Amino acid sequence: MSASPLRIISLLIHRCTKCCKVLKTLYLDAPYVFVVVLAIILLVLFVGGTFSSALSQYIGSHAVVAVDLALFWLFARLVARVLLFPGSAKLFQRNTEATFRVEIARQYR
Repeated sequence: MSASPLRIISLLIHRCTKCCKVLKTLYLDAPYVFVVVLAIILLVLFVGGTFSSALSQYIGSHAVVAVDLALFWLFARLVARVLLFPGSAKLFQRNTEATFRVEIARQYR
């Protein structure tokens, strides 16, 4: 029971249209944040692609896929840890500790 190619193309176009509408809404809500996030994503993709293509010259394409998956896993873990526990990242640690200190002092007054 496979879908016809025309149906698959129609669904793909529909999903792309929905994705474009969401991106437009995000851009209209916060254009500066949208541009910064887009620039960071493009930079990460560029650096990752450059790293993968350079590494494939030395260790082969199958090994590069394994390295890419491992690095993606480590990056996903880092992002999840920083989102769940902002104090665990050195960049946010001082600010988070200061905020907690102020909140705890307020509760004991």
